[in-house]
Amino acid sequence: MNSDAPNASAEFLVTTRGRFRIRAGDRDVTPPGPKACALVGAVALAPDGSRARRWLQRLIWSDRAPGQASDSLRRLLADLRRTHPGLLEADRSDVRLGPGVARDGEGPGPPLEGVELHDAAFTRWIEGLRAAPQALLPSGGAALFRTETPEGAPLRIRLEAGDALPGGAELFVLGALHDALRQRIATYGAAEVAIRTDRVSAPTADIRILVALDTPGPGGSIRLRAVAGADGRFLWSGRIGLDAPLETVIAGERFAAFVSAAASGTLSAHGRSSAVALTPYMRMQRAAAMLFQGDLPALARAETELAGLCTGDATAIALSWRAFARLTRILEFADAGPDLRAEALALGRDALARGPANPLVLALAATLEAKLAGDMDRCRFLALAAIRSNDQNPYALDALAEAEAVRGAPGAAHETARRVRVLATGMPNAFYWDVQVCLTALRVGETARAARAARTALVSHPGYRPALRYATALSLLEGAPEAAARYAARLALREPGFTIDHLRAPGYPVHTLHATGLAERLGR
Repeated sequence: MNSDAPNASAEFLVTTRGRFRIRAGDRDVTPPGPKACALVGAVALAPDGSRARRWLQRLIWSDRAPGQASDSLRRLLADLRRTHPGLLEADRSDVRLGPGVARDGEGPGPPLEGVELHDAAFTRWIEGLRAAPQALLPSGGAALFRTETPEGAPLRIRLEAGDALPGGAELFVLGALHDALRQRIATYGAAEVAIRTDRVSAPTADIRILVALDTPGPGGSIRLRAVAGADGRFLWSGRIGLDAPLETVIAGERFAAFVSAAASGTLSAHGRSSAVALTPYMRMQRAAAMLFQGDLPALARAETELAGLCTGDATAIALSWRAFARLTRILEFADAGPDLRAEALALGRDALARGPANPLVLALAATLEAKLAGDMDRCRFLALAAIRSNDQNPYALDALAEAEAVRGAPGAAHETARRVRVLATGMPNAFYWDVQVCLTALRVGETARAARAARTALVSHPGYRPALRYATALSLLEGAPEAAARYAARLALREPGFTIDHLRAPGYPVHTLHATGLAERLGR
């Protein structure tokens, strides 16, 4: 054993801002290896001092296959247990700081100064942290990874490996689901996602998700069944077939869509239950869903509900949704009230001041800056800050696509929008992202794909105004005047007096038609 290593009873102090250091008493015991420093630093920057194993594997060994990355992390943890006993603890799903470890994130300088790796994922992550302003990185950066918690205890979700103890493949699936669900549910609000891998009694959970794996390869499947923790009441079930090796499926878009549907379906069923008390968080999600209904009375009810939720820890998120409600009035209902634009921006910026590290607040603020202030640099900056906290946040990725489109990268914008739509699978407002796919497809000249996306949105929301506007215009451009007339008639029911001429008017909310020059072709 290294004679300079601390003994088992030593306590550690990890400095995360400025020059990265680990001290035991008056001794500097910083590991010499860059990967060890990156591992400890990444864990220490988490608000709760804990990171998922798979997240760390993707951060530090992004150029390796999942199995190799898992082995590398396991070896590095074993080395640190030998040289720095008590610094880190680990189980099958997470790595966390030991109970005797303190953190100092208040000093001058950037996060983890001096820690550099030849790994693209780590470089992007640490450069993003170092580029963020102090306001977005209180306490040395930990807040960037925090999900603000509205009033009330977080939802407790437990993954269980069916009736059998998990083996290697089952454990790999549990870890992947744990990581993906934790990120997806962060879009909805605060939740604790844990894994139960044994038969002994476990703490009570609000939701239990039973995981079963058939043959771990082509021809097999992963099956999920979600039930209420208290009474076993059914909430949701689904399966994904394995048409490729397990690791390939889990890394792909089908798995992302499957997890999104599981998260949305489970939480929606749980929230609808009469046996569940309607917490402030659940009231907020109900109000947010009403913003996408395309109905002015519903929008007004949502605004009233959100105004009543601007208290305590829920304030920042409620203010963000109130700002988004103003944006909806402007874009969907063509409300040109003189103060509406200023009110929306003021609400969004107030929310950002109150919750500068909340990924949803950052994402909605980015959208407001793009659509109302036209500040694409600010939009992109806020969207990237949100993505660094949660790279599966559809609202943040949507804002990034908006910035990419306007900044001259329409192909990247369309690819981002397409990815967002996959992540939004199962969400009650997925049609909103169908329209974003439509808009970005127009910017790359794919009018047929844009038309399909607009029509897809109308399947799940037949009265959604933005989709009806673009479906009408694109039907005309495709030489289908009868279809255009049908869409226009449906739109006129929601916008009395609507005619095709509205689509050519500069002030009508079909900005992308004008930006691409397609509006001019409607009159030919």
